[in-house]
Amino acid sequence: MVSWEEAFLIFNKWRDDPGPPLISLLRESALFSSQEQDQKILSGGTVHVLAADATSGVVTLGLTPKSAEDIDLSGATFRYSDPRDTRLVDGEWECSLEAILPDGTLIVFAEWPSVE
Repeated sequence: MVSWEEAFLIFNKWRDDPGPPLISLLRESALFSSQEQDQKILSGGTVHVLAADATSGVVTLGLTPKSAEDIDLSGATFRYSDPRDTRLVDGEWECSLEAILPDGTLIVFAEWPSVE
């Protein structure tokens, strides 16, 4: 687990990167049980972190400000993972940040490697 402050430091790093990294966003239903092997992904996509406000708990994501979506993470707990220790994201990626909302919804933010 990582603290609220640490989680928003990660969001701010993603926001402030001169070549903003692509973030894969996956949301899983709050209605899954620990016995189910296949959890239903409600939605996903590839975005940039456009804004992150630790005071309000809102993270703004999108490829452009016009396509932006605010996600309220109030009350969430966070877990940071590197490629060795997550089961939730397939493919190559740098790190992920999982947000578990009070209602049980899981949102995973995964940073894809930069192309150099």
